[in-house]
Amino acid sequence: FTPGPIYNTLQGHPFMTYGEQLIVLGENMFIVLLMWFLTPRDKFSPGRALLSALAFAAISAGLFNAPAWAWPMMPILGALFATVGRIPQVIQNHASKSTGTLSVITFFLQFAGGAARIFTTLHETGDMSMVAGQAVGMSLSGIVLLQIAMYWENSKRQLKQSTA
Repeated sequence: FTPGPIYNTLQGHPFMTYGEQLIVLGENMFIVLLMWFLTPRDKFSPGRALLSALAFAAISAGLFNAPAWAWPMMPILGALFATVGRIPQVIQNHASKSTGTLSVITFFLQFAGGAARIFTTLHETGDMSMVAGQAVGMSLSGIVLLQIAMYWENSKRQLKQSTA
């Protein structure tokens, strides 16, 4: 979940500065629906699924109705989500001195996409709270890219041993 599209809508920013976030949100929602659909019936909880969907809707509605003084906190919340999601991966990579099967292409594209979003945001809106949030995500992707480069040989060796 990212409050970015809500924040940008409230601020009246051009759609081109946040449109991809709506696409990613739709992709993530589709993945969640697939997970629910593919979960064995004996392990699936329709009540929990409904509660999750209602919580998402309530949080979104709450953010749309947030007072204007709280709007600048939304990008910070997005940066917090990015950090909480990526830091454990960075720590695990460092501890194991390997990045396992992480894709250099995926992290390069995340890094490049972050740079493009920063450029677009600066050019179209100048909104520094959005830029700061995007910079956090881009930096964390950059750290993982550096780890992939640093641990390339270890990762190849470990993957070769695990398949043998």
